[in-house]
Amino acid sequence: MITALVHYKQWVDAGHPLLDGTWVDHSQVVEVLKLTDLNDMFRHITKIEILEQT
Repeated sequence: MITALVHYKQWVDAGHPLLDGTWVDHSQVVEVLKLTDLNDMFRHITKIEILEQT
């Protein structure tokens, strides 16, 4: 298992047609078997930090 800290961006709509939405930065610690599994879990990944690999 690989424990990784994933930093990603998510679009947040403003909720009104005349206002622009914005990108919000998020991060989450996850455990995966392969790093390519992260592609199915997240969109717009900006950075991946490997915390532990067993």
